[in-house]
Amino acid sequence: MDQLRTGDLPVIEIAESAGFQSLSACNKQFKRYTGVSPREYRRKMRTPAAR
Repeated sequence: MDQLRTGDLPVIEIAESAGFQSLSACNKQFKRYTGVSPREYRRKMRTPAAR
């Protein structure tokens, strides 16, 4: 999750480096764990209020 918060890699590259074979599988697991998609998580964590 640090890569989503602080990195600039595309979500698909982060998913591949985490061992997911598809972005869809990563999105489903991530949303099950956090309640939001990786893209939404990144957006929320990068807003000034989240810091």
